[in-house]
Amino acid sequence: MRSRSLASTRVSILTIVILLTGLLGPLMGTARADYGPSGYDPTTGKGDVTCVGGDALQFLGNFLADGSPFAHAGFNANGAKHDKLVSIDGTGDASARFSYAQTQTVTNLTPSALDPSVILRSQSFPAQRPNGSGAGYNALINDVTTTAQEKINCVLGSSYPSAQNFTSAQNNGWGGLHVVRAAIDPLGIAAALTTNAPAGLSASELVPIYQGVSQTWGDIPGYSGSCPSCTIVPMVPQPGSGTRNTFLTDLRAANGGVPIVLGANVLQGTEENDPTAITNLPAAEVPNAIVPFSGSRLTLWNKGYFRNPHTPLNNNPFPGGATLTAGVDLRDNTAPDGAPSYIDIRGLFIAWRASDDNALPWANNSATVNWAKTLFLGPTSFLGRSITGAGPVNDSGAFYAYQDCGVNIAPAPPNCANVLNEKSVTVGNRIGTLGGGIPIVNVHQQTPFSVTGPAGCQVGWNLTGNGPPPFSINGPPPPITESPPGFYYGMIPVVPHGLALLTVTLTCPGGVVIVYQQFIYFDPSGTVVDMYNEPIAGATVTLLRDDGTGTFTAVRNGDTSVMSPDNTKNPDSTFADGKFGWDVVAGTYKVRAQAPGCTAPGGSPGYVETPPLSIPPEVTGLVMQLSCIPETTTPTVSVTGTATTTSTATVTFTATDPDDIDT
Repeated sequence: MRSRSLASTRVSILTIVILLTGLLGPLMGTARADYGPSGYDPTTGKGDVTCVGGDALQFLGNFLADGSPFAHAGFNANGAKHDKLVSIDGTGDASARFSYAQTQTVTNLTPSALDPSVILRSQSFPAQRPNGSGAGYNALINDVTTTAQEKINCVLGSSYPSAQNFTSAQNNGWGGLHVVRAAIDPLGIAAALTTNAPAGLSASELVPIYQGVSQTWGDIPGYSGSCPSCTIVPMVPQPGSGTRNTFLTDLRAANGGVPIVLGANVLQGTEENDPTAITNLPAAEVPNAIVPFSGSRLTLWNKGYFRNPHTPLNNNPFPGGATLTAGVDLRDNTAPDGAPSYIDIRGLFIAWRASDDNALPWANNSATVNWAKTLFLGPTSFLGRSITGAGPVNDSGAFYAYQDCGVNIAPAPPNCANVLNEKSVTVGNRIGTLGGGIPIVNVHQQTPFSVTGPAGCQVGWNLTGNGPPPFSINGPPPPITESPPGFYYGMIPVVPHGLALLTVTLTCPGGVVIVYQQFIYFDPSGTVVDMYNEPIAGATVTLLRDDGTGTFTAVRNGDTSVMSPDNTKNPDSTFADGKFGWDVVAGTYKVRAQAPGCTAPGGSPGYVETPPLSIPPEVTGLVMQLSCIPETTTPTVSVTGTATTTSTATVTFTATDPDDIDT
């Protein structure tokens, strides 16, 4: 087990794996961390802040608290003597696996013999370790102590609190729960890299699979894979996990609102987001297994975070374990029924007692600001400030999308609600894709989009900011055109950068209403232009960073410790409109631009370079100017009008010079 916390140096963590004899034999040991969080006393505002919750946010919480190995610091790095943020792991293992001796993490029943414990506070007895969003919310609700100290301050959940959670918190006299969203995470269906599963599975196809009706791949209409007679091995995570709750809620929606009764063939009790749930199955079952799985966790696997735990302690250098690969991937292409594959762009949430919004200042950290506002609440909090919160969050594999969801709002408000990828929105002018198929577009150009549906519908749309910084469209949304019948297309005007949710609503004959939703990330950028302010396409732009000595060197191509996964290409090339851009961590940077046939104004050198740029604050609208002579594009001339006489006549003509050098 592990309880993560750091002051000025990282504490040593003792992990004793629970050993079981046989399949699930007698318990051989217990586990606790070397560090027990100090008690938080709301009457003084002193003490550590402890969060519990699910496996899905285990690494997000750890990285927010203690930083990541990808060069982003956590809150606890902010000084040697202060109270700390402590993130209690959902599992009893640093790699988020079930802690039992056999290599497999699958059983037909939830393992009742494994019930790991944790030390929530110093000088306290071991308590049951909450593992799962629901388990975390229940633990917080039941933390009604007879002493002044709170054992649990906050919950990390991949599912939004239920209406009953809010009511219970109000009944406890806390004023309810306050919720923020830290990030979004694409929840999809995972299968082995070598699989008989189709390229995608829609929610409608998953319903009969998990009911036990479709038991072979050939039972899925339209299946064209290599093994229609192979038996599907469907799995779901342990009860109480947010992943399980979200997945079954989505299947209920796809089943007309009727809850799913899981078939007897469904393997229940797998540790959520553990790829060995598939890869450690018997060989014949591996290519036929499917399980709901976090896209952010898969991203963390693909970053090389997980290492071989069987490496001997005496190897040199320690720890030195080889990087592990997940061996699974999400099935995110078109399903056999022609629908989009099941993807739920879900929120990753942090919740706490609403009464703590007005807690005393966090005395050992601030003379004026309490722990909730220091850590999580508002744009000046550690999480809410993108320059401090985005790095650790994105390092966990999730996509930073901070939103204040409010107090006691159930169900989740639109700016915090999950978006199920069940109806397709086509987005044009993409320059990349985030996890879960979220398109990245250039913030400085208009963005076309389209949907298909019944003909003759009335259509409306809007775009709402869904992550920092907030933004909106100036004026009413431009109209959508239907042509040909049943094909609706529109254009998003230029907007500020950030994550946004596009909603398109068709109101069709017969009263049928169809709602399409799609997240879009509008990428910030600069522009390379010539001496006449015309954009230069294909110019080479290079990001340089100060190494701390005043020397600027090019950031390594693909370096996610410096550049956001939105764009890690360096050098990069400008688009047709001359645009370029990166999202970067704090530091001092320069940008260099060059293009064939172009020089700096004045003739030398063969490039232009910005002065040092300190980040933060964010730099947008950067314009870099090159002198491009001779021209790289031949002017064209067009003549309008027809001569009807041989006598002198006035003729109007237009000359177009794309480079605007010698018109």
